[in-house]
Order: sequence, then structure tokens, then C-alpha cells
Amino acid sequence: MLNFRKGDILIREKQQNHGLFIILPGKVEVFLPETANGATKIRATRAKLARLSSGDCIGEYSLIDNDPASASVTAIEPCEVFEISKENFEVLIDENDHMGKKIYRNMLDVLVKRARQYDEELDMLKILSI
Repeated sequence: MLNFRKGDILIREKQQNHGLFIILPGKVEVFLPETANGATKIRATRAKLARLSSGDCIGEYSLIDNDPASASVTAIEPCEVFEISKENFEVLIDENDHMGKKIYRNMLDVLVKRARQYDEELDMLKILSI
């Protein structure tokens, strides 16, 4: 278990992430910062992507594709997070095909739900710009 105070950064954009994190009590915000990994300013402002809470997961992109984090995550209130390392995740998946199938199916459901939510938000932006 990991504990974070309000304002703590859980994940930084462009840094290598080595696990899947499940939020227990607490809330986090997923965002794109003005700068990434010490670079000069790359965005005009911080861009909020999502707010997640108890039961939600973070770090799944890097867990699946081994690329650095695509966004940053900060605690917006104190939170407790359960971490599954990439190594432990792979052992769990490799040792039990049935469980692996269920886990990947659940992760896919989460990703599709988020993609649909982003699509709805983009549609709203299109309507507002007309």
C-alpha cells in the first residue's frame, strides 16, 4: 500500500512507470502539465484529463505497452493506493490463463469506457465551437 497526501504526484508524464495502481480511498486528477520531465514549457497551461476515485486504476497504459507515462497524476485529496508491480502482474497473468483473461477483459472495459467518455467530451467541444 502507498499513501499520498493532497498535492502529491503519483505519476509524472514521460517517466517510466512500472506498475498498475488501484485507488482505494481517495481521489486523483490525471492531467498534462505545462512541462514534462524537466523540459521547457511545452503547453500553454495544465490540461485536466480526468478525475478518478476509489476502485479506479492508473498506470495501465505503461503496464501494457512499456512506454513512459502519457500523463501525470496528482492526489487531489489524501489517498491510499494498492500497487501491483509489472513483474508481479506478469507472473499473475502467466500463471493463470483464466485469471489473465478476466484481468485483461476488465482493463479493456476500463479503456473503452474512458475512450467513449473522451469522445463525448470532444463532441461537446465541437458543438460549442459551432
